[in-house]
Amino acid sequence: MSPILIRVAKVFCAALLFSTVACNKSNSYSSTNLYTAGEAPLGIKFLDNALVPASGAENSTVSVGIQGLKKYAGELQIAVNGTPVTSIKSITDSMLVFSIPKWASTGAVTVQVKDQMFFGPVFKVEGKLRSDVSFRVINGATGGGIYDFVPNASGYILAGSFSDYEYTNSGTTYGGLVQVDPNGVFLHKYGRGANTGSINSLALVPGTGKLMIAGNISLYDTFPSRPNIYNIARIDPISSLLDTMKSLVNSTQPLSPPDTAIVSAFNGGSAGTISKVFIQPASAGGKIVAVGSNIYGYQSVYYPKSTLLTAWTDFARINSLVRMNYNGSIDSTYNYSVVPGSGLNGLITDAYMLNDGSIIVVGLFTSFNGKSIPHGIAKFNADGTIDNAFGGLGCDGIISSITYNGTNFLLTGSFKNFNGTSANGVVMLNSDGSVNTAFKCGQITGGSANYAVQLSAASNNYVIVTGSFNKYTDNVNPTVIKQGFMVLDQNGNLVPAYNNMGLFEGTTKKIIETTNSLGHPAIMMVGNISKFDGKPAGNIVRIEILK
Repeated sequence: MSPILIRVAKVFCAALLFSTVACNKSNSYSSTNLYTAGEAPLGIKFLDNALVPASGAENSTVSVGIQGLKKYAGELQIAVNGTPVTSIKSITDSMLVFSIPKWASTGAVTVQVKDQMFFGPVFKVEGKLRSDVSFRVINGATGGGIYDFVPNASGYILAGSFSDYEYTNSGTTYGGLVQVDPNGVFLHKYGRGANTGSINSLALVPGTGKLMIAGNISLYDTFPSRPNIYNIARIDPISSLLDTMKSLVNSTQPLSPPDTAIVSAFNGGSAGTISKVFIQPASAGGKIVAVGSNIYGYQSVYYPKSTLLTAWTDFARINSLVRMNYNGSIDSTYNYSVVPGSGLNGLITDAYMLNDGSIIVVGLFTSFNGKSIPHGIAKFNADGTIDNAFGGLGCDGIISSITYNGTNFLLTGSFKNFNGTSANGVVMLNSDGSVNTAFKCGQITGGSANYAVQLSAASNNYVIVTGSFNKYTDNVNPTVIKQGFMVLDQNGNLVPAYNNMGLFEGTTKKIIETTNSLGHPAIMMVGNISKFDGKPAGNIVRIEILK
């Protein structure tokens, strides 16, 4: 079936608006002392000398200088990053000696007496995980997050909405695209990248060395002056240049050579931001699929009528998913109808493509093109048809992420049940979409999980979960302080010695297994990540896994 295209002329112009707003505001302030009724000082103070030792494993004996504590020996509470200390060795007028409690993670030693809290030095809890000292990132990405990355011969290509990386920017934005070496060191930029746009997803084109970039993109670098980039483009990672072609243009202005313009070779894209881009395997045609909540159409430039100042646009109504050929033309056999369907009736948060070219989309929706589907999850076969058997009834909330390790899927979000089974915001599915009942997520409190991934057998198939939570109660242990990051076993229980890392703040977009410069197992994590293990993270982290 040939798609019905609506052709419109788009004239590019700019308007400059100036406005001035002024206001007067009179303020008055009270001189009342708000603290006169506060608690009387207790005379407790941490001394300048540090913890001895400053780091160690669970059950390590630690001493810290603190004065004024002895007289409150019967009413004080001591904790390491919120985990209560159960073994106090001794208290003097100037020293506290105690043991690091089980399940403690890196963070400040605190003392609470009555209703007053005193914060002391940070104790580094040693375990099986540690920030990789060979990862040489200091400031990371600034001005925005990192949303995707792919390995290549030089290291990694990072993509996102950031404008700078490691403060190497000399005055022009990086536009969310840089090349780094295997240890995160900046190598080069890709011109201005997506300029003020955002690159949400990357996909390597097999056998070509080319890279698809997708997101909210209307320009790549400073090119072209005649835009035909509709949220997706193909670039050459080696030369950093846009993959281009020469096109005939009926121009009203002189060109060199006459009547030609250099434009993006990928002439096609979406109306609406792309969340994920995939390249299907050769067995499924090797075509390009774009996924996004805001996709409401396909568009491309009709060059025979376009000029330097006016681009004629071909438009076809299509929602949520659009499949394109290598040159960018629409594949009308995939999710297309002369009478346009409504697509997914809600939010798309994430998607994953399997080896056969089928794509699983998650989020908050209940129907596709007007027909009921599992709540929050939809599997599209390689030809774009729906597999209604996958996922059963779905979930009772929103799914925020999906990952797959070749055996099991992991979904996270704000839901309590999946297909009638208690899930508590993290659920493991078998490859057929049924619930893997061996994994039982415990009680997550203080927030929610927003990302989870199961590691390979080499890393014991452990499950890493990140989010905004601050406590976790598994199936065998009491409630444990876990500040946004935890490692679970295949049954959903916390793994001893692997939960020593401290405060995590942010949202994870992607985790992959890798190795560090010493060849040791590691994981690399990107997203909108402001802190990891209580320290600034710059949206990118590598964690070494010790044996």
